[in-house]
Amino acid sequence: MKTKRFILTIDQGTTFTKTFLFDNHLDVAAGNTARHSQINPQAGWVEHDGREILDRTIASIRATMKSANVKASEIAAIGISNQGETIIAWDATTGKPLHNAIVWQDRRTAKVCDQLRSDSTFARKVRERTGLFVDPYFSATKLQWLMKHVPAISRAARKNNILMGTMDSWLVWNLSGRKAFVTDHSTASRTMLFNIKTLRWDRGLLSAFNVKQNWLPDVRPSKGICGVLSPSVIGGEIPITALLCDQQAALLGHGCVHVGQAKCTYGTGAFLLLNVGDTFIRAGNGLLTSIAWSTDKGVQYVYDGGVHSAGSAIDWLRDGLGIVRHASETDKLASSVDSTGGLSFVPALTGRASPYSDSTVRGCFLGLNSRTSRAHIARAVLEGIAFRVRDVFEAMNSSWPGKISSLYVDGGLTQNRFLMEFQADILGIPLKLPRMSESTSLGVAYLAGSAINFWNDKKILQKKNIIRRVYVPQISKTERDRKYQKWKNAVAAAATYSRSKSTRLQNSPLIHSGRF
Repeated sequence: MKTKRFILTIDQGTTFTKTFLFDNHLDVAAGNTARHSQINPQAGWVEHDGREILDRTIASIRATMKSANVKASEIAAIGISNQGETIIAWDATTGKPLHNAIVWQDRRTAKVCDQLRSDSTFARKVRERTGLFVDPYFSATKLQWLMKHVPAISRAARKNNILMGTMDSWLVWNLSGRKAFVTDHSTASRTMLFNIKTLRWDRGLLSAFNVKQNWLPDVRPSKGICGVLSPSVIGGEIPITALLCDQQAALLGHGCVHVGQAKCTYGTGAFLLLNVGDTFIRAGNGLLTSIAWSTDKGVQYVYDGGVHSAGSAIDWLRDGLGIVRHASETDKLASSVDSTGGLSFVPALTGRASPYSDSTVRGCFLGLNSRTSRAHIARAVLEGIAFRVRDVFEAMNSSWPGKISSLYVDGGLTQNRFLMEFQADILGIPLKLPRMSESTSLGVAYLAGSAINFWNDKKILQKKNIIRRVYVPQISKTERDRKYQKWKNAVAAAATYSRSKSTRLQNSPLIHSGRF
């Protein structure tokens, strides 16, 4: 191990794939970011090109190593985090993707999920076994859609010559020279096909969605050797020793290893996770229960609440409305006015996630008037994101005996000072922003190194969690509750409008069959 100086991490996210080299002090020695295309065939549909992601991942790895002048022989292990529910299917013989990956944001199966939820017994058992709600966010109905609507996939399925997996499975299978077809407990728990109590693919759910278990990856502990990088990638064999879903990796990266510790990642969406310990406890109040991470000794669980439109709402201001040229401009714009001028924004561009789980509601502005400016719009969007995070925060505080006393934050939007200050105000607790901004990569790096005893210091993760800045609430409880209630009134109006426009469910049979 003396010649092994680095841990390589791959963070395969929604918009970017990031690679980093961490040295034996858990410091970043080099890194690279590769953007990939966002494909939108229809409104509400989001896809990725799996081949593009693989190629750019390999290119990013090579660029990172070149910038640090590091050889494969100096890398001790690899850790991979991934975007979770996004699913891809490929030919088991040729390795060719049979369709674009369907991304977690995609809502094309919303009507099918509405039908499934109308069967209360089915919905209840999904909840009991997976910790999730029936929702197009998760992988199961995406797989069902692919088999029904993509002829190449249905043909491959009939021939039993198909593999289906999340983006970690796709990457590991290719990076290992097609030798390892695996995922971990945390990512499997986001598919709506995995029983998080038995820690196995659920036979009833597989039957319900007509998915064969041999099409899916083997599920391994998050920590431990699960494959070996092929020499064809960077010229050497390197063990892959950690796999994690990205949000859970960020939780670990913040050092939230104890019950009651919570973090919120502000990326494409905003995701708040609360560590609830090593015992499965089904969450209430519209929250999810998922697996945080696992080792050969057991699993850790989390309560999870997601806001689907956060960074994507800022991107919409830039790309859709042209209100700003750069996302960073929203900070200065929002700070240039002392209020939204009576404007409220409901950030439900792809429906409302936790704690509502309502895919019919759409984003809207309320209170527009002749004096509304670009600055008011920018401020309303940032405030709307913060209010949605409070929705999840309130649900979590009502779902377990304790109270969240502070919140660790990470992600690109934490660079927006106005958003962070307003978020602290509206939650009424301190926000802790660490010096290390790449919490997801830090978490999976730590896990990968721990699997091979790479770290000499057992407390190295805690020592790396140095807080760079703390945002402290500056307004009274009365004021924050008044602002929140006003915004809740806007949410109610948006829901009423969406319901009045929604169409009746199609009278088609439910897609599940057989005994459940």
